[in-house]
Amino acid sequence: MRCDLQHPEQGKARLALGGALTLDSANELRDILRQALDSVSELTVELAHDTEADLSCLQLLCSAHQTAINAGQQMSLCTNNSQQFQEVSCLAGLCRHQKCAIRPQEKCLLAGGKL
Repeated sequence: MRCDLQHPEQGKARLALGGALTLDSANELRDILRQALDSVSELTVELAHDTEADLSCLQLLCSAHQTAINAGQQMSLCTNNSQQFQEVSCLAGLCRHQKCAIRPQEKCLLAGGKL
């Protein structure tokens, strides 16, 4: 897993992730997401084109998004058209078309059906 956390301006962070975001790196990814959300009001997560993800990554991203919503923060996801991420998300049944399954009033981080 590769990660680069930058703070381009006050209250905002950009977390660039790449490589294998799989069960082997789940604890590290959880800690990185937690650290990023602890320091900003707005977080953008960008996945590199070569990102390899599994269900653990999707669950962590969804959980981080729920944490952000509960704290009044914004979190967005840019997949950079990662075909593998898109396929895993849809095969897992997590690519929503619009609303969050847990909080229907919120837009799902994975909304769009085809990230």
